[in-house]
Amino acid sequence: MISAITASSSVTQAASTSRSVSLAASGSSAKKSVVNNSGMSHDEIREMFDFLEIDIELARIITPPADLTIFDYFARWNAANRACSIQQTQVNAGTWAFKKLNRNIMVDHFIAKSTFHRLTAAFGPIVKNPAYSNMVNWLDSVGTHPDSIVVWGVEEDVYTLEHLATWVKYEGSLVKKNKSHKKKGNTK
Repeated sequence: MISAITASSSVTQAASTSRSVSLAASGSSAKKSVVNNSGMSHDEIREMFDFLEIDIELARIITPPADLTIFDYFARWNAANRACSIQQTQVNAGTWAFKKLNRNIMVDHFIAKSTFHRLTAAFGPIVKNPAYSNMVNWLDSVGTHPDSIVVWGVEEDVYTLEHLATWVKYEGSLVKKNKSHKKKGNTK
């Protein structure tokens, strides 16, 4: 039996800059959405997120990454890393129930790959350094978080990834710490 899409005289393909593709037979209500080059439909992605126990709101198919806050970026970055880790563990154990995705494709369900790499540069040093646990707690909190002035060193209306880069550069503060520089004397 030939499917409605194959039998249809015209198949509409539309690709957007977000790299999602929608296929539907003309005059047919059959629709399959393919997202982020993974070949998975929206329903399959939702099912995978449920299986991974990751909030579907973190998926690009649900909440496009426009106007994300530093909290949103941290949540998506963490979720992408967690999803990749769970998938790899289950693939190795032979228990992964979904299409095997390479790391970049899995990440692309959360944020653009280039953004992910930029976030890894921003968040990686923080999550790896125990001295920055207050910042991790601040980023990881939903609604309430540790006092911003204590974590950042200064009060801002909105904190950005640029603030975070400065915070790491200045070793845990947005305010540059003055280091005493001793003059080297001649010792003979």
